[in-house]
Amino acid sequence: MTRKTTPRFLKDNSKYDKKTTFAQGLEGRLTAFVECFKSVFTLYNSSSDQICDQYFNGLFLSEKRNCQSISEKVSCNEQSLNHFISNSPWDYNQLFSLIASKYTSILPSSWKNDLCLAIDESSFPKKGNKSVGVSHQYCGQLGKLANCQVGVFASLICRNLYCLILAVLFLPQKWIDIKETDIPAIDKTYKTKIEIALEIIIRVKTVFKIPFKWVCFDSFYGRDSSLLFSLQDLSITFVADIPNHHAVYLKLPKVLQPVNSIGKRGRKSTRKIIKGRSIVVNKIASQIKETDYREIILRKNNNGKNVKAKFFSCPANIVKKADGSVMNVILLIRKDEDGTIRYTITNAINESLERLAFMQAQRYFIERSFQEAKQQLGMNEYQIRGYKGWHRHMAMTSLALLFVQIEKQLYRNEGMQPTTPILCKSIIKLLPQKVLSLQDLLNKVSKPLNKNRRKLIT
Repeated sequence: MTRKTTPRFLKDNSKYDKKTTFAQGLEGRLTAFVECFKSVFTLYNSSSDQICDQYFNGLFLSEKRNCQSISEKVSCNEQSLNHFISNSPWDYNQLFSLIASKYTSILPSSWKNDLCLAIDESSFPKKGNKSVGVSHQYCGQLGKLANCQVGVFASLICRNLYCLILAVLFLPQKWIDIKETDIPAIDKTYKTKIEIALEIIIRVKTVFKIPFKWVCFDSFYGRDSSLLFSLQDLSITFVADIPNHHAVYLKLPKVLQPVNSIGKRGRKSTRKIIKGRSIVVNKIASQIKETDYREIILRKNNNGKNVKAKFFSCPANIVKKADGSVMNVILLIRKDEDGTIRYTITNAINESLERLAFMQAQRYFIERSFQEAKQQLGMNEYQIRGYKGWHRHMAMTSLALLFVQIEKQLYRNEGMQPTTPILCKSIIKLLPQKVLSLQDLLNKVSKPLNKNRRKLIT
């Protein structure tokens, strides 16, 4: 009796519906997609483009996305994959730039006014102390101080399409002082996460030349007045979440130059005097009536249901105490259906409440970017110690996430809306996998048997 086999691609598609035919073309689309980025990996003395294909495929195929696990799924040995991600001289910044450009190219022209840049950090718990940047610091994934690496990320978001386009590893001071690392000299300067975030925003705007309309970030960055005033000076619109104890001025404060008393000795005071009454934002929220809020639909969730929240806005002012600068802003208060209250300030003072609500809600998608990149593409499963290797893995993960977003847009044009997990499962089924030799199969099967025998013997 012979088994009937079904070929991956069928010559006669007339018997099958349009959705099946569209899914069967995925492998070809993936090959064409990776081909767009081959210029990054084809170097003057070597070519890493073939290994790039294997590493890229391994991010979808492998259960653990490290070089050892990937080598078991693709036709490439572990040593070559390790060299590609850790030591190969391809430029990860060039890849990030191409990812950003490719992302903007897939957006419909009618969507361009909704393109925003989101800044956030993500942490990666570590047990050892050899990985560059690892330190005992706040780990968002664990919600406490722990041994981890922290990266500052940028994500481009347009409606419900999103993609990570840049990552910078935060380096605590002790790693700046260590000489035996692969950190480039240009990056071996201590920078706070706020300074890194500002550099990322400027790089995306001036170097990547991405025409985003506003930048958004959480309260860790939003509470820093120097960052907000720097963006204002650069004519960049921001939508910044702030802590509930953050103070604003509802009435324009007066800024006075300090005057030294006659005959008083000592250095003259340069700090400006701010005259005005500030108020913390949670106190403002406590004084707002329920009828003053307006309910606004923000988006649809994966089940097709509307995500709604109530919003209130009012004019306010913030002050940069270092030089006494004052900025007019809009204070936006958001109340979710579960009772959670969020506070946001923005320099987009001429926008409607509906538009401000939409702009504030877009920051949700950078969290989705992290979630999907970690769960589906192994962004946090690397086993790399070097500085350059860390950035290369993040760049390859962003490349895989970009392909998923392009597929989503293509399926949407065909009247389908698959989620990222479903798309990744489809890709796994259609990608070619390594054919195990008989010896490899026996070795794989014998490992658990040997462990069981040892348990029985002991």
